[in-house]
Formats: sequence, C-alpha cells, structure tokens
Amino acid sequence: MQRCLSEQRAKEISDIDQCSLLGQECTWGFTMPDQKIQPDKLYYKIGEVSRIAGLPSHVIRFWEHEFSKIRPQRTPSGQRLYTRRNIEIILEIKHLLYDQKYTIEGARQFIKSCKSSVLPSILAEIRLELERIKAILS
Repeated sequence: MQRCLSEQRAKEISDIDQCSLLGQECTWGFTMPDQKIQPDKLYYKIGEVSRIAGLPSHVIRFWEHEFSKIRPQRTPSGQRLYTRRNIEIILEIKHLLYDQKYTIEGARQFIKSCKSSVLPSILAEIRLELERIKAILS
C-alpha cells in the first residue's frame, strides 16, 4: 500500500530546491534548468510555479479546480500567489499523475485520504537546526 507524501518524497522536493539554487543536476537524476527558487520568498506567481513544476500554467489552473488542496491567494487585481506548500502539493500531484499513472480521480482520493505526516518531521528537523544554531551562538 502506498503512503502519503513520504519523507523520501519530501527529501526529493528539498533536493530540487537545493539543486536549483546551485544550478546543478539533482542527485536522483532530475535536472531543473533555469529554475530559481528563493528560499526566503513567501509567494510565487503562476509563471514561477510553472517553471518550477515543469508544467504549463493552464494545467496548474485546471488542477486548482480539480484538487481542493491547491488554493492560491489572490491579489486585489486577481493574480494568483502560491506558497511553498502549494508548490509541494502541485509537485506531488504531478508525481501521482505522471509517474505513478493515477487518474485525476484516483489522485484526488489519494490526496484526500492522506494525513500530513511530513509536517511533524519537517518541524522536528527545523527544531533541531534551530537548537544547533542556538548552541553555536551561546
């Protein structure tokens, strides 16, 4: 039985971020050309998300209607603003549809049944890193 967005998948997403910042080929064999993910950036426009995910923007807009977990904020002018979490969900949906060959309905059910098991592990990782920084500064 498959698990929800696993720690391994979260690591792959993290690898994409790190590799793209360095302009290198990722260790698991996926190249992210011309991709600039800014780690301190809170919101990304649809064009940036399109480059990050390697998908046309119309596909991302379509997925907004199909998957309730993708809900970008809107500016007063109606421009979509995506968070890192939105991008992670889009990458997971892409993985389910393109790599695992799920149907849209199957991917929707899979995501709906998932519990966010990654969030606690990410928070624990952040906590450890902050404790290390605190120890260095003390």
